[in-house]
Amino acid sequence: MRERVKGMGGMSYRKENQQEAGEEKIQFRLEFDSDIDAGPAKEYLPDAPLDSWVERVRTESVRYTRMAAEIWPDISFPVLDLRFTLLGRTAGQASPSAGNVNYNLELLGRYGHRFVDEIVPHEVAHIVAAFVHRGRIRPHGKEWQAVMRAFGANPRTTHSFETTPARRVRRYYYFCLCDQIHGLVGRSHRRFQQGSMEYRCSGCKEVLEFTGESGFGA
Repeated sequence: MRERVKGMGGMSYRKENQQEAGEEKIQFRLEFDSDIDAGPAKEYLPDAPLDSWVERVRTESVRYTRMAAEIWPDISFPVLDLRFTLLGRTAGQASPSAGNVNYNLELLGRYGHRFVDEIVPHEVAHIVAAFVHRGRIRPHGKEWQAVMRAFGANPRTTHSFETTPARRVRRYYYFCLCDQIHGLVGRSHRRFQQGSMEYRCSGCKEVLEFTGESGFGA
């Protein structure tokens, strides 16, 4: 059974009535966001095309996962499902129950090296900590901090990225069965509505459904 509920900014969407699984996933999503504070952006401009940074994020995410497998050989870690659809002030978002990490493509494009060095280990560490320490753990507690140190990374919980958009891009919001909101840009939205393209959630594999809402943020 699916019900329509209120989302961010008054946006509504439907979700499946699977209370336990839904609560677990939402819990991970809320706890493991990499929230960021406003700060100067001028000195952190990247020096490579966006595609290059996306590839770097993929490479580093895999590298940290393999490092974890060497440190904890008795743990079976998931093959990470990496996404680049995150919007707004959040730089990265890990969902250990689903084995996925979602990154903010706009912030990656702005901060390049700093994003790769700070956000990637931060998010992968959430996945690793959840698998090493089964059960409920604090999102940035000693377990997560220990994984970050094992990665050779600084276990900071916030970041000083400027989050004011460089340009305003309207997103059209779609929902799926796994409680995610997907923001499609105008071209993708038009293709979907015209029937020339079909988009599915990489998590639940269901075809996305338009909420009827659009906006310029998350």
